[in-house]
Amino acid sequence: MNFMSVREFRLNTGQARKGLQVDGELVLTTNGRPFAIVSAVQPETFDRELLAIRRSRARVAIDRLRENAHTDGSDQLSLETIHAVVRDVRRKKGAT
Repeated sequence: MNFMSVREFRLNTGQARKGLQVDGELVLTTNGRPFAIVSAVQPETFDRELLAIRRSRARVAIDRLRENAHTDGSDQLSLETIHAVVRDVRRKKGAT
């Protein structure tokens, strides 16, 4: 996987495009830190590839939520406690 700064990307778009044809992916960085992934796609499969990327992002988000729940212990809450919290939030929301 190749990394390229945003500045370099702006100056060498043609080189980046050629690299995408070979490697399929390019990580864009700013201040040395990755912030975007550019992925080559085929026009005839664009919709499926976009859907796959979105599903993958959703999966990563779910995994992060589960990790956070495990870290803060909220994955151990009983269903009764969860219902009580929901009732309390709904009550407060209705009061505003």
